[in-house]
Amino acid sequence: MIVYLGAAVCYSIMIVTPDLLSFLGVRFIQGIFSVMAWSLLMTIGLDIARAGTYGKTMGIIGMGLMLGVSVGAPVGGVLADYGMFFPIYAAAAVSLIGAILTLMLLKEPALDTQSKPESLGDAMRTIIKEPKLAAPCIYSFLERYSAGYFVFLFPLMLQDLLGAPPSARGFYLAAFLFPFVLLQYPFGRLVDRYGRARFLIFGGVAYGALFMVIGIATDFLLPLMIACGTLAALLFPACLALLGDLSPSGEKERSWAHSTSSDLWGSQRVHFYRRRSRTCTDIETAS
Repeated sequence: MIVYLGAAVCYSIMIVTPDLLSFLGVRFIQGIFSVMAWSLLMTIGLDIARAGTYGKTMGIIGMGLMLGVSVGAPVGGVLADYGMFFPIYAAAAVSLIGAILTLMLLKEPALDTQSKPESLGDAMRTIIKEPKLAAPCIYSFLERYSAGYFVFLFPLMLQDLLGAPPSARGFYLAAFLFPFVLLQYPFGRLVDRYGRARFLIFGGVAYGALFMVIGIATDFLLPLMIACGTLAALLFPACLALLGDLSPSGEKERSWAHSTSSDLWGSQRVHFYRRRSRTCTDIETAS
C-alpha cells in the first residue's frame, strides 16, 4: 500500500514542479516506487502459490502486468489530447485505487524473519551462494532486452526504414503485445504440467531465431510479430516459475530482486541503443 501511495504523491507533485530537472527528480523517485510495487507483487505471488503452481500464478500476474502496459500507452495518448497533465491525473488516481484495493484485498503472507538479510551486501551475495539462480536472471535480462526492443526501437525501424505511419506502428505493436498478454496464463499451466526447461530451451531458440530475421523479412512482419509475442508469452511465466523453483526457502524476495535488476538492466540497454541509433540517424540526415 505504501508504494502505491508514494507513487500517487509523486504523480501529484509532478504537476506542480517548476522545471524539467525537478520533474525528472520526482519521476526518478516515482520509478523507485513502481519497481518496488512490481517486485513485491511478484514475491507475494511466489509466497502464496503452492509448489507446482508457480507457472500458473506467474502467468496470471504477468498477464495483468502486461495488460496494464498494453492498455496504458494508448489510453495515455488519448488523455493527452485533452491536456498534457491528464495522463498524470489518471496515473495518480489509479495509484490511489491500487492502494485502496491493496488495503482491502491483499493479505500479508507469513514471513520468516530469520531469513531476512542483515545488509545489502548479504542480499547481493545471494547470487554467489546460489549460482543456479543465474539462469533465470539471464533469461530475464534477454527477455526484457527483446521486449524493450519491440517497444522502443521497433517503432523507429518501422518509421525510418519502412516509412510506416503511426497507425501501422501501433498495429504491429498490438500484434506482438496481445498474444504476449493473453497467452501467459494458459502457457503458465502448460509450464506447471510439463516442466520449465524444455519450454525455455526450445522456446528460447525459436524466439531468438525469429527475432534475428525481423529486420530482413519485412514482407512477413505481421506473422513474425504474432509468433514472437506468442513465444514471449511462453518464456515469461516459465522463467519466473523456474526462479520460484530454484529460490531457497524464505529467500524468494532476494531472488526476485536479482531478477528484477536483470529486467531493468536489459530495458536500460535498449534505451541506450535507442539514443545511439537516433543520434546516428540525425547525423546521417544532417549530412
